[in-house]
Amino acid sequence: MPESVIKKEAHMYPGINAFVEFVADSVSRHMQKHGNNGKARRIVPFGKTDVKPDGADDRTRIDHMLTCCAKDGPVDQPHYAKALCLVEAKYSQKDQTDAYEQLVRYSRNIYANQPHRRFLWGLTVCGTLVRACLLSNDKIYASETVDVASPEGRGRFVGLLVNWSLCEIPRLGYDSTMGCNDAGDKWSIEVFDGDARNTYSNLAQVFPAYSLRGRHTRCFVGTIEADGDEKQVLIKDCWSHFVNEDADSPHADEEGTNSLRDEVTFLREILTKLSAERSLDGKYPRLEMGGVVRVAGRGAAVAAGRNAAVVEDTTTAAMSDLALAKPVPLRKHMRIVMSPVGEPLQTVNSPDELIVAMFDAMEAHTEIVRRCRILHRDISINNILVRRTDGVVGGMLIDFDNAIRVDSNHTAARPDMTGTLPYMSISNLMANDVKRTALDDWESCIYILCWLATMGVNEGDEKLHKKSKRLSVDEWRDGDTETIAGWKRGHMETTGAFKSNILDQFIGNPRYRPLKDLAESLHEGLFFNDKASPLCEGCYVNERGLKKLHKGM
Repeated sequence: MPESVIKKEAHMYPGINAFVEFVADSVSRHMQKHGNNGKARRIVPFGKTDVKPDGADDRTRIDHMLTCCAKDGPVDQPHYAKALCLVEAKYSQKDQTDAYEQLVRYSRNIYANQPHRRFLWGLTVCGTLVRACLLSNDKIYASETVDVASPEGRGRFVGLLVNWSLCEIPRLGYDSTMGCNDAGDKWSIEVFDGDARNTYSNLAQVFPAYSLRGRHTRCFVGTIEADGDEKQVLIKDCWSHFVNEDADSPHADEEGTNSLRDEVTFLREILTKLSAERSLDGKYPRLEMGGVVRVAGRGAAVAAGRNAAVVEDTTTAAMSDLALAKPVPLRKHMRIVMSPVGEPLQTVNSPDELIVAMFDAMEAHTEIVRRCRILHRDISINNILVRRTDGVVGGMLIDFDNAIRVDSNHTAARPDMTGTLPYMSISNLMANDVKRTALDDWESCIYILCWLATMGVNEGDEKLHKKSKRLSVDEWRDGDTETIAGWKRGHMETTGAFKSNILDQFIGNPRYRPLKDLAESLHEGLFFNDKASPLCEGCYVNERGLKKLHKGM
């Protein structure tokens, strides 16, 4: 952006700050006059503008942020953990689209720093035109344009700031079922399971949400007492797609039935059917409790006469007061308590430990498919954990949020939502009409092994690979799904192509030789195994099978 434009935008900051502070002071005086001092929050700007806020994981500078302040006086240095609302200023009224894009870019740091944030607010100020934006999991909802150069426009903007000062906490996008200590590093969380409710305290966040879009998965770890002993549990908090039983409902998605994407139901069924098999202990998550979060009802829920104490926390309920032209995509706010607690896959100490962890996870996968008829569909580095018990390493398969019933006649209508791009099967990436099977998940297993054998199984081993050029596995994460599918087919279609494109780029250290042997064996067994699939000879697509796969492209 030209320096002259930046200077012009900087000239807008004092005016925006002064207007917001004037409203905050007016609300405070009004509340004091009527004996309601302390019942209104002060919505004020941070003192510094066009700076990098604290809590950022990048060098991005932002125009403005508003925060809730408990007392009079300036709040100087911006911090993402304390941000109520993002403000993006543009000198020209023609730059509205750029303002939206920057709001989205900045939002990820707020979600990462605020574990209790359900949705975000943003303001775009383009010249004298102001829009209020609500940033949700799937969409951004923007208000009509308000021209603050007119008395009517200023009145509407004042009304928004006053409402933020006086409204209930959930309307600001915060979760009323969570709380934290003064330091902001320990959390208490309510978890629901039918009519049961437990509060788990002194929890540490170990996995934050890093994106505006999607499930906003967060994970917390804490210790509970069980049978006189202490044990660690993991609490997963996420916004999951649920499907309305009515396929014609505006909230129904491509799955077609409610049972397909209910992780709690799947985990409960897995525990029931596998708990007697002691050799599988710790290789899959053991469900302690879980269900849909329940919050105090308001707005349309109260008007409909529903009990305010037992309203399910959903995206539709959270935005029930907004007059939206289209239905809000239905997501339900889920919390799941599980044990045992594992560590990221790349905490393994060696390639041998990686093989053990992968073996345990895929053993659990095999038994879950065989006994429970549940297909995972998202085998990735993030969804296989390492366990260490008395010095013995093991692996655990987690995250059944994308799982489906094996017997469901399902293909991936939204392939980017049913896996993690570098590890997705070719068939899944192509979004064809071939039914997904366990072979797709085993194909993902190959891609994990190849990725880590090329890049290093842990942070310490990353330096073993002297990367002087773009690697073949880099092509598995860049571009659209069809492009990535094309690269993978080229890399996998023959033994020679697999060797020259993938195996020859493995780290050359002798400790990595077992990974190369395993990858070769899996590639041969999956891509050239006519016993697995006579049509396609396993995962390999021959000329006859290619015609069938191309039908879905």
